[in-house]
Order: sequence, then structure tokens, then C-alpha cells
Amino acid sequence: MLDIRRQEHVRREREAEFARIDQMHAAIYPVCALCGQRTIRLDTFGLCSKNTETHKARRGGLTFAPAGRRR
Repeated sequence: MLDIRRQEHVRREREAEFARIDQMHAAIYPVCALCGQRTIRLDTFGLCSKNTETHKARRGGLTFAPAGRRR
């Protein structure tokens, strides 16, 4: 168990590191046009892979089958 001073130091260090990672992701990953979620890849409609009713409506009712197992 860490003492109180050390716990606070570790908490501040972790927060700073998480903030740095968030800034890096903001510069790299695109944002879903509907919900604002950062994602690695957007579909042809500019949306993330969520399958909610609003996402389905924006796609015009199109749904995508999950990719099959790749070998």
C-alpha cells in the first residue's frame, strides 16, 4: 500500500498520461458523424460500427453482416 503522498503522485501521473493518449487519438482517429465516437474505421456512410436504430436509419435501413472467420 502506498502512502497518501505517493498515491496522489501516481494518480496525477496516470491522469497526465491518459490525457496525452487522448490527444494522440484525437489527431489520428476519425469521428462518427452521428454519435461522435472515435473509431479506427468509418463505414461508407461516415458512421461507426454501432447497430442502433439511429445508425440503421442514417444508413437507410442497410445492415452489414459481420465478417466471417478469416484464416
